[in-house]
Amino acid sequence: MAQNEGSSDRDRKAGAKVSRRDACKLGLAAAVTAAGGDALSGLASPAADQDTGRTPKSMNSKPHIAVVGAGAFGGWTALYLLRGGARVTLLDAWGPGNSRASSGGETRVMRGAYGPNQPYTKLAARAMELWKDHETRWKQNFFHPIGVLWMVEGDGEFERGSLPMLKDAGIPFEQLQTSELSRRWKQINFEKVEWGIWEPHSGYLLARASTQAVVEHFVAEGGEYRQAAVLGPGLEGRDWRGLMLSDGSKFVAEQYVFACGPWLGKLFPKTVGPHFVSTKQDVFFFGTPAGDYPDNAERFALYCRAVLEASKILGVPDIFHCHDWQSALIPVLLRTSYADDPVFRGTSTVFTIHNIGYQGVFPADTLPLLMLPWDLFAISKMEYWGKVSFLKGGLIFSNHITTVSKKYSREIQEVEFGFGLEGVLRGRSGTVSGILNGVDYNEWSPAKDKLIVRQYTPEMLDGKRECKYDLLRQFGMNGTKANVDLPVVGIVSRFAAQKGFDLIAEIASDLARLPLIVTVLGSGDKKYQDLFLKLSREFPDKFAVKVAYDNTLAHKIEAGADMFLMPSRYEPSGLNQMYSLKYGTVPIVRATGGLDDSIEPWDAAAGKGTGFKFSSYSGAALLSAIQEALKAFKDQARWKKLMLNGMKQDFSWTASAKEYVKIYERLAPKTANEKVGDLSRV
Repeated sequence: MAQNEGSSDRDRKAGAKVSRRDACKLGLAAAVTAAGGDALSGLASPAADQDTGRTPKSMNSKPHIAVVGAGAFGGWTALYLLRGGARVTLLDAWGPGNSRASSGGETRVMRGAYGPNQPYTKLAARAMELWKDHETRWKQNFFHPIGVLWMVEGDGEFERGSLPMLKDAGIPFEQLQTSELSRRWKQINFEKVEWGIWEPHSGYLLARASTQAVVEHFVAEGGEYRQAAVLGPGLEGRDWRGLMLSDGSKFVAEQYVFACGPWLGKLFPKTVGPHFVSTKQDVFFFGTPAGDYPDNAERFALYCRAVLEASKILGVPDIFHCHDWQSALIPVLLRTSYADDPVFRGTSTVFTIHNIGYQGVFPADTLPLLMLPWDLFAISKMEYWGKVSFLKGGLIFSNHITTVSKKYSREIQEVEFGFGLEGVLRGRSGTVSGILNGVDYNEWSPAKDKLIVRQYTPEMLDGKRECKYDLLRQFGMNGTKANVDLPVVGIVSRFAAQKGFDLIAEIASDLARLPLIVTVLGSGDKKYQDLFLKLSREFPDKFAVKVAYDNTLAHKIEAGADMFLMPSRYEPSGLNQMYSLKYGTVPIVRATGGLDDSIEPWDAAAGKGTGFKFSSYSGAALLSAIQEALKAFKDQARWKKLMLNGMKQDFSWTASAKEYVKIYERLAPKTANEKVGDLSRV
């Protein structure tokens, strides 16, 4: 068993704690020793597959290697094994750069000072060279050499030991006395600092983004990526039969590399576990407990007051435009606590509802806690079923209300979609407007998109087929001609009840019999995560699922899919259907909210329309719409016309901005020849 340098037999018996840096040193050797392989070979080989009777191929004939763990170590290992001529499959339970991984944070410092007698300084120098090389190769920027400053207090044994190592590795540095430190960095108090080391070419790495990019390019160069967890039982025996995965399948390769970092002890609890313990420095808190913050009322009340107080210094606007319940107290405060403040005389408010289902409801005793008057606790003000609703306060006290589509502005005045506030909105119907959200085509356009494998335009559509191949590879579906000829339906969504996924559950077996592939990306409610993962296990050739937030993959789905599915129960505006139009990915949507406003039904005879819609909230209606789209897909000449119709649509912010300016002009104080806004900059 490989151990940390200098560890004794006593340490090994007791179980020495290993830091993340030491984990890199142990790394592969520890993992493969646990697997019963030769630590020096760097690989562990299983016995012949007893289920198939196959004997692993000779190493001379392009071995199939599995790398478990798609973090910084695993991703690079997989990429270099692939470049070395192996067939490589990379597996990860949660995806590269996920919040559970030690490489999942936003940034990591890259520096050369690591103390005396260690390999890390030379490794750091080599890593910086490799990142610069791959940034040029991939045309992406991850490493930012902003400099690293070490401040030494006490004897500085660690830092003094780093100086010859830095020199030997060729990493530029300066040894600076306190007077020079104070001269260069006047903003820092160097009171107890005796001297320092300045590494001008060191800096920080975008850890999450770079880890994801390595896996992305690994796949682009021909590697295979699968998202599934390796189950631990049985790994510590030498007589392997392959890896059991969380999706219920068994995976067999010829050789295995485990690059799981601090998770190795979970897979090998007897062999690695006692010797491989993350110390406190390796415990990161990347997320918060599920649900809302318990002090949300206080934090957003403070935010609203801070906005008003800051505006007294920065300049009070004619209009405060507030969004959702988090800023809803601004209209309330202007009409109550700040009503007599002359600074805000004549100031108006516009309040936009993005989703009325999220209302900011808190206990009644929140009002005095927030220094708000008790008279707000009335049915005509903020009282809501015995509690206090911030959103209701915004609706009552604002001068004008907007929503994010015309149809949604009508829907929320009805019982089905009003979430208990339909009466308030009907009472203010004369001051309620619907303005569709706009799209940033600098980010979401196939002609400009830097995250897809090949850009394309309405005039040059060849790139879309390459994007389809790439999308199928991303999901481990190989991108064979048979697959590429099938229509691919994309879903990118927050997993929530409003999104209509219960309809998909209702017709799942019917979908599995249709000639299509469904690619799903999203995260959210466990109920729907489990639904999609179950579908991917039951119908692996039909459903490909990734539970994550992954902006790069979202772009790839928009570019590579043929159709985009949004069966929402309600959808205030929606953006993905508008992205899809621009990418020539035909939307299939329920006729609700912004989906209904932005998609025109396809009329094959007239050659008009941009997508497919259904009205009834039922699995049968959804299935019928999908079948209609599949029928249309068979006529590729007309399908191309449908695609081009969508790509010509313009849902940029220009038109929406003009509608907002009209509202601002009605509300703002008028002076001679005064107009609100400068549309030349919109």
